[in-house]
Amino acid sequence: MIIKTRKKISFVLSMAFAFSMLAIMIFVIIYLEGITSIINLVWIAFLLVFLFRIIHFYLKIPKIEIDDSKIKFKTIFSKKEYLLKDLRKFELTGKAPPFKCILVADLEGMYLQFKDKNIEYIYDDFYSNLWKIKNHIAKIRHKQPRVGKKYFKSNLSIKGSPFSFFSLLGIIMIALSFFITIGSFLVIVNDLQNVKLGNVIVILAFTFVAGIFGNLFYYFEFNHDKLIVKNHLFFWFRKIYETKDIKEVTIHHSFNIGVYVPDGLRIISNDFQNKIYVLGAYEDRHWKKLLKMFNEAGIRVRYKYFDKLED
Repeated sequence: MIIKTRKKISFVLSMAFAFSMLAIMIFVIIYLEGITSIINLVWIAFLLVFLFRIIHFYLKIPKIEIDDSKIKFKTIFSKKEYLLKDLRKFELTGKAPPFKCILVADLEGMYLQFKDKNIEYIYDDFYSNLWKIKNHIAKIRHKQPRVGKKYFKSNLSIKGSPFSFFSLLGIIMIALSFFITIGSFLVIVNDLQNVKLGNVIVILAFTFVAGIFGNLFYYFEFNHDKLIVKNHLFFWFRKIYETKDIKEVTIHHSFNIGVYVPDGLRIISNDFQNKIYVLGAYEDRHWKKLLKMFNEAGIRVRYKYFDKLED
């Protein structure tokens, strides 16, 4: 059986969006300002370098192919092939080192070390079906996760503080409310004939927030042998995990800026599928309560950078 990786559609779209925005910015500068100014030349050079980094970064992500005897890594720059019998050490879940050319530091990945100390790091967030590769390796090396009984000691809903100023949702909602109020006021005052336009702006702004920021505000409910994921804005969303199917959870932080603030939880299933749920309404007290529930249920929690959250 041969398994090939596929890049995540969301990842491909984000790369295409970044490329398009940079290309448009370069075009606008050249079209409106020209390239006679030194400042414009510096800006264009900076944007071109950034554009090149995005292309280089995308092309460096390998296509992976595995069968029962070997695994292949292929990019336009290189091609590597290893025999699985030469696999000396491996970890199928864990925090991988930052991928060069990218700012995101908290990358879930897989570590493979072959003979002669050849090491490969493979990053979950770039692929839609990497879990199949992991499952295949686990079966070949007899490292399937143990499935045992896990129960939460109490039924509890941890919704966080959605409108607290100190939560991500609170900050965004306050900033957005200020922007909408001032923006609508200016439109109305500037031209009384545009009152309807002001109302349209308000509706579109709130729709934009719901669509874009909705994925930032998940929360969890615990119910004996089930973990239920819900969303403050998408009230109809409901994802249920059986506790016996959860291998581990890990705290996610988005950027390496010197201060590691948790912003989401990655749930990893026994078949190595995983999903990040951003918990923008959670403060430290909610995180402590959340981690305590998982620990008491016997579900492994990885929080490398957040020892302060332990009780």
